[in-house]
Amino acid sequence: MKALILAGGVGTRMRPLTFSIPKPLIPFREKPIIEHAILSLRAHGIKEILISLGYMPELLRAYCRDGQHWGLKIEYLIEEKPLGTAGPIALAREKIGPDEDFIVMNGDVVTDLDFAALISFHKTRQFPMTMAYAEVVTKSPFGVVKVENGRLLDLREKPDTRQYVNSGIYVINSRCISVIPTDAFFTMIDLASLLIKRGESVGAFHISGYWKGLESRDNLDEALSYLNSNCG
Repeated sequence: MKALILAGGVGTRMRPLTFSIPKPLIPFREKPIIEHAILSLRAHGIKEILISLGYMPELLRAYCRDGQHWGLKIEYLIEEKPLGTAGPIALAREKIGPDEDFIVMNGDVVTDLDFAALISFHKTRQFPMTMAYAEVVTKSPFGVVKVENGRLLDLREKPDTRQYVNSGIYVINSRCISVIPTDAFFTMIDLASLLIKRGESVGAFHISGYWKGLESRDNLDEALSYLNSNCG
């Protein structure tokens, strides 16, 4: 099975770090962020990886090279303009076989997801697309009140809110590529919504372990704190 890592973003929320390097090359626990994704995929048997590049592509290519030093084959897709999270898949039309399943993941995700379990779930249910989702707990900065007819019924001080969120990790069947526009901005949400409107089922796989999207400096610090405390 192949995987496509999305690494074309500018990383504006990581500035000033991303003024000089692309976000996937920011150091995280002694390795660049993207290397954690690459090694996680390799650990689950993925041997061929495509990486979509946009911002400072030459630096990412210089670091990852052809992948042989990791025992992998790495090829690159170049976004001449921002294509969103699904648009780069259209660039892979010639590299993905007919009726072939492949992984797509954001290049700024840290997770202990069991990719083999995700792939098995996707194949067993024969979904055209499966989205891995995670549970996120956030604390309200305010006391939350419940009111009815001008009367206070309940007051909770800064409660936790639990939500299921898109993890930025997917398994896609290549037949989906035909509905992705060429050279246009198109997101995974657009793709999932389109498939559902066409009457197709889209899979949802729960990440039961650790997951964190490193979209900002705060998220990076939170992930470092958690992993340093729990993983040595």
